[in-house]
Amino acid sequence: MRTNLEKWNHYKGLLESLENEFINSNINKMDYDKAYRIENGVCEYQITNIHYNYELKDRCLTWYSGKKPTRNELKSLIGLVERIQNGALVFDSNKISFGCKRYTNPGSVSTGFRLEELIKSNSSWFICPIKADARLSEFDEKKKHNEWLLNNGHIRCAYCGKIVHEKKSVSHEIIFQNSKSDPYSRTGWRKFVDRKTNKYCSGKCAGNDQMAHEG
Repeated sequence: MRTNLEKWNHYKGLLESLENEFINSNINKMDYDKAYRIENGVCEYQITNIHYNYELKDRCLTWYSGKKPTRNELKSLIGLVERIQNGALVFDSNKISFGCKRYTNPGSVSTGFRLEELIKSNSSWFICPIKADARLSEFDEKKKHNEWLLNNGHIRCAYCGKIVHEKKSVSHEIIFQNSKSDPYSRTGWRKFVDRKTNKYCSGKCAGNDQMAHEG
């Protein structure tokens, strides 16, 4: 191997072999051809690829734009492979990731999820369509219950979204910078100090919302 590109392809091949060995030891790829996500109903996605998702500091070392890799990029890739081989970097099954695509008319939607998403209690991703339908029913029942509460003496916190009885809520005036159209302004907009009163589940949420409006 003489050129950086030849060395890059060699070590990239080693890295992919290590990744595939780890993935195959944790899941049977044949079981993952479709995934189901709760959006406005249950949407079916085609799983297009299964890969390992690195931490950000390592992730940028395993791809390049298609140009010849630089010496530093090659050095980083070799270092990553060696860290895996000597046990300094241990693969984590929760970082096995799935690339998905849903075909729409027109076009398509691409997204992805990690293996750990399938075991979370509040996950919106499923491999089994029956479980997806069951979770959608749970969400629908919870939505109906929340709507009933909001129509019967409860409010939704303006900051965190928690539903509490209105008697236990905290009203707080938020002071923030707003803007409105002004044809005489250089930018076409004029800024001014505005106020609004929201209801919160606690004083802490009221304070957090004020800070959020202040940027």
